[in-house]
Amino acid sequence: MTFIGTSTIAVVCVLSVVGGIALTRTLVRKRDAEILFMRLARWLPSQDAARTAMVLIKSTNVRPLERTLSTLPMLARLGVLIGQCGFAGYLPEFLYLLIALIVFPVTVAFALGLNFLIALVAGLSLAMVSVVTLVLIASRRRIKFSEQMPDAIDLMVSVLRSGHSIPQAVKAVADELPAPCGVEFGEVMQRLNLGQALASALVSSAERFGSYEVDLMRRAVAIQSEVGGSLAELLEKTNLTLRARLKLVKQVRVLTAQARLTAIIVGLLPLVVAVVLETMSPGYLKPLFHTDMGRMLLVVAISLQGLGLFLMKKLSTVTV
Repeated sequence: MTFIGTSTIAVVCVLSVVGGIALTRTLVRKRDAEILFMRLARWLPSQDAARTAMVLIKSTNVRPLERTLSTLPMLARLGVLIGQCGFAGYLPEFLYLLIALIVFPVTVAFALGLNFLIALVAGLSLAMVSVVTLVLIASRRRIKFSEQMPDAIDLMVSVLRSGHSIPQAVKAVADELPAPCGVEFGEVMQRLNLGQALASALVSSAERFGSYEVDLMRRAVAIQSEVGGSLAELLEKTNLTLRARLKLVKQVRVLTAQARLTAIIVGLLPLVVAVVLETMSPGYLKPLFHTDMGRMLLVVAISLQGLGLFLMKKLSTVTV
């Protein structure tokens, strides 16, 4: 009991320290944003001051740990996913969360004398669920952002043709459209306020979302700034291309729906069959887990299943 009590206290202390570090970093960042907002509010409207403060905090307040982690390819990709979900700059906090999800079940199992392997699998499963959730949220935001881009360009064209400037057109998109497009164009607006050209201000958005639409818009704006001409007319022609591309993407998605449904059924079928067999005849699958031959066959089956799903995904994915 003494050992268990000591281990429990150690676990609580470790989690408290990690949580305290993450909370302190968040509060410090919030305090810096509030101070910057109070200074900018003297010269800008409150909404513009808040957006500018957040852009400056994200671009200048890069912590050493975050800068080091961003040099690693896998963690850099994870940071991009976090940014696509709308939480740019929170890579260290997410890593703290993953570590806590893995360590907590293991330490509890160690303190209470439970099965260590089961606890480790549970921790890894929780971490994997968090990463998969992050990927799904980022994917949905990317799709929604791409679908909103034609409407954003139409609004910019209307504002430009009414005689307003480029910053006013970008501000109209930021004010009128919902997230994520409106929020992203709000950050583009703040980059314009900081002195960047529109083409340069769109680079960060194109990289963050991996958006072909934003990159095409950026190229069109860059060409117009070099050779001159009507930006409204150029954006309108660009928008026709984007709308045709989105229409083609939807058509391809409909045509590949059967292949994607087949992949889902093939992936879930072995699990369903295993559950049914174990329910109807308990112990029927024990040789797969308690014999060397069974475990080897199970590993081979899982590997082939994963390979099959990967190939089916590649065959059903068409790049437009």
